[in-house]
Amino acid sequence: MSSYSSGHWRRKACLIIGLVLLLTGCQPTGCQPQHQPRFGSDRFPLNPKDIFDISPATPVPVRQFEQLSVSETDLAFASALKTPPGYRRVRTLQIADGVIYRQFERGGSHTTPDPRYTLRVLLIHPRAFTRLHVLFSDTWDQPLYTQTVLNRPGVQALMSWCFFGRIPAGDMIGWRCRQRGASCVPGIYYEASRRTGKNIHQRYTLALNHPGQVRMFRGGLGKDSRRWYRMAMGGGMILFDQTLAPSLYYAVGRPNYNRLFSSKVFNHADIVKKGQAGDPQRAAPRSAAGTLPGGSLVFANLGEGQYRFRGGATPAYMAWLMKQMGLNRALLFDGGGAPQMILKTPQGRQLVRTYPENTQTSNYLYNYAFLTLQRP
Repeated sequence: MSSYSSGHWRRKACLIIGLVLLLTGCQPTGCQPQHQPRFGSDRFPLNPKDIFDISPATPVPVRQFEQLSVSETDLAFASALKTPPGYRRVRTLQIADGVIYRQFERGGSHTTPDPRYTLRVLLIHPRAFTRLHVLFSDTWDQPLYTQTVLNRPGVQALMSWCFFGRIPAGDMIGWRCRQRGASCVPGIYYEASRRTGKNIHQRYTLALNHPGQVRMFRGGLGKDSRRWYRMAMGGGMILFDQTLAPSLYYAVGRPNYNRLFSSKVFNHADIVKKGQAGDPQRAAPRSAAGTLPGGSLVFANLGEGQYRFRGGATPAYMAWLMKQMGLNRALLFDGGGAPQMILKTPQGRQLVRTYPENTQTSNYLYNYAFLTLQRP
């Protein structure tokens, strides 16, 4: 073969290899896809702007904002939220019209509370429901970075919700996001069961309908559900419901609660068995949502992920707390290293921030679904 022919075929082979590498996004060394997140021992690739401080979770001093009293129009609905026995209320702050933050402590002191047992509650009156938005990603390699979502224009608060593996394990209605949460468009997520391989129809959904009423029900939001809502978060476990599950409601705080909670009559067996998120014997940081009899929404966060193996609550204890606060229904959402609650003042100053566990197996930098509160 002539030198021209040999060189020609070499150049042609290199061109073909280069095109293949370009199309697959591989580098010649190791041929690993670029920007491909890997689960397990490795985290998602991070930019410096994605990293936020995870120092000890001492509550932020509120200074002059602390002196602002709750408006008269919100006093009545705020007073419906009771202080659980054994706790003391250390903060009541008006975040916005119809939005109240309350913080309860057990142990520690007023100046140095113990984040392992801190109960943080956001109480939202129906007139403020239009300010709630769900942001989610339904693609496993496109998580939502906490700081990116928090920096979105108009976001005053965010909380992590639903159960997830690599994507939410429950149907969602909200804004479907890409680019770490920086680019979001209205979207409806109907396919949690198919995408996650989990039977989400045995889980529970919290939704707001168009008249602005809270709805809690078992199942998802598929085309056969004949349901249409403005906002929805699925994948939860029922803690109690005075109407939907009265026997579970009256069992809260009694010895038979765990047996009923773990029964397939009420919750999906895969997530209440030993070692799973709903394991009745597992104490961990928790997030939950529910309603007061007057129709207000309550979002609660107990404990912090960095103390996952010391502190937090079992499902039974979380149910007891929610009922003691006066709720008539409640769902348990994600726990362990995932729960987050971050609040800002109307002026943009950070007021509250919980800290998930700083490990490679928990979601201290990203999540797949957030509930956000928008500024007026």
